[in-house]
Amino acid sequence: MTVDFSQMPASCILPGDTSRGFRDPAVFFYEDVFYCYYSYVTPAPDGFTDFRLGLSTSRDLIHWSEPMLFTQLDRTKNYSSPGCILAHNGEFVMCMQTYPTDGNAPGKVFGNQNSRIYLMRSHDLIHWSEPELMRVHGDGVSFEQMGRMIDPYILPDHDDPQRYFVFYKQPPRDAVPRRTPSGYPVEYMSYSSTRDLIHFTYEGAIECGENVCVLFHNNEYRIYHSPQNGIGCIHTRDFRTCTQDEPLTLGQAHWAWARDRVTAGFVLDATLIPGVGKYLLFFNGDRNDAFPFCANIGLAWSDDLANWNYVE
Repeated sequence: MTVDFSQMPASCILPGDTSRGFRDPAVFFYEDVFYCYYSYVTPAPDGFTDFRLGLSTSRDLIHWSEPMLFTQLDRTKNYSSPGCILAHNGEFVMCMQTYPTDGNAPGKVFGNQNSRIYLMRSHDLIHWSEPELMRVHGDGVSFEQMGRMIDPYILPDHDDPQRYFVFYKQPPRDAVPRRTPSGYPVEYMSYSSTRDLIHFTYEGAIECGENVCVLFHNNEYRIYHSPQNGIGCIHTRDFRTCTQDEPLTLGQAHWAWARDRVTAGFVLDATLIPGVGKYLLFFNGDRNDAFPFCANIGLAWSDDLANWNYVE
């Protein structure tokens, strides 16, 4: 396969409209196919927004299949925000969140306190098992005690590849509510560790935006995350000492389809894939005038994780 980036017609690869939106991309490459999983969001006549998990595939990053939805409409779950897909013990696993809105008033769009993170398993990247709750605070911590958490991501520990980190949006229990200089609440990324994706140990938390994607590159972890607008990057070796880049907004100034927010960046290292040879950045472009949570999925690419190319 060969991807000709000069022929990309637009940076928006999965456009939403007034009847559906695509957000929270997580992409996996396998046997010459890109699998793009996402939150598939739809407005409901009663004033709610419904969430399901969806999949589109492509062989050239230009032409994408129509959505295949593999979770049901269920406001007690609202499975969404796939974090990542990885091969593990002869199968594929994917992490995601629930974002329940049952009990909310119409128009109250955010997931309630029962939002948690889960794991699904597959042998073909198409058919997925029933979701399993990830008890990231330990086996002895009940569902109720776990607290609200969303936006998971799993990454092998660079120094111990049989150990995995699980990252998710949740403040530490002793966090004192604070606001940024611009007036927004300070957000946190918590993380736990596991050797079997079944039993977990809580490790700690750092100040960080939502929708994290974590890579190991040039002897450091790079945490891509979502501040209020743009795609931020935190550099760290130990999840304690951190530095930050200015958020990327890419071509937002030219994109009507992303005018409200550029967010939820997912970086796929495709540098070793023959015919691709780039880092690929998939992201949300938000258009909230269509309906709450409506978004489009965009694509940018880079040779070095520093300079990004896209179609204006």
